[in-house]
Amino acid sequence: MRWDLALFKRILVVIDPARHLEPAMDFVIQMVNRWNSSVVALYTAFEEAAPFKSTYSGSVDPAKFVGKDAVKEFKKLLKKEVGPDVDFTTMIEEGPYEVIVPMVAAREDVDLVILGSFHDKMLRAIVGSDTERIIEYSPCSVLLVRNPSPLPKEGSVIVFAHDNTAISDQFITTMAELSRDLKTSIQPVLGVPPKAIEKCKERGEWLVDTFANEGVISEPAQVLTSRWILGPHGVVHRAVAGLMPSMVVLSRYTDVAASMASHWLVHEFVKDTPSPMLILK
Repeated sequence: MRWDLALFKRILVVIDPARHLEPAMDFVIQMVNRWNSSVVALYTAFEEAAPFKSTYSGSVDPAKFVGKDAVKEFKKLLKKEVGPDVDFTTMIEEGPYEVIVPMVAAREDVDLVILGSFHDKMLRAIVGSDTERIIEYSPCSVLLVRNPSPLPKEGSVIVFAHDNTAISDQFITTMAELSRDLKTSIQPVLGVPPKAIEKCKERGEWLVDTFANEGVISEPAQVLTSRWILGPHGVVHRAVAGLMPSMVVLSRYTDVAASMASHWLVHEFVKDTPSPMLILK
């Protein structure tokens, strides 16, 4: 059975042989099967990165053709797993990832960008860590899929990780809609400086009550702090890693509203979070 979830009507998946494609592709297939989403498959050719990418594609063609086999294979797989009538568009653009991906996301009016992770740390160092810049510049939410993962199942737990007390109403609405559709519960994990711990506890209780009013089950919020170098973002990251959730959700709504250029919590989770990570914005 398919549902029409308003959150993810149109998905942009970045087809990059320098990244682990299989987990991201499989996650896209699961989303299309559940929500009947349309898919835009984007290969971003970047001349400077071509020599390194060709190692993984088995090709020494010019940059714009390095990923053509991966795009074809994904299209074939998607039609096989979903059906021949799947709404699928292929695009090849040339330019830096952090420019092209957000540009295409805006032009195609997509609701979600899906990325795989780089194959190894060496390649990440050579090509550059563009994931955080894509998250920052994209006009929509971004999902990072590092490992083979199922779509969160009924009864599983989605973790909301946050490192301040500012939580937007838009996030509450979006998170509740996602949790209701997937029939999951939510585990808030909040981290703040020591001086804000009492306020954060109150905010955590408010969050649980608010989700309940939205028809969503929420576990009691874990409220954490740190006086050491880890900071609130570090202790939140460690706590979430121990929970092994079906998905981790971060909110960038308040960052975007405040025109903040960076977010330390995003940085922590981009590095090595094994669960699918959804950044709502």
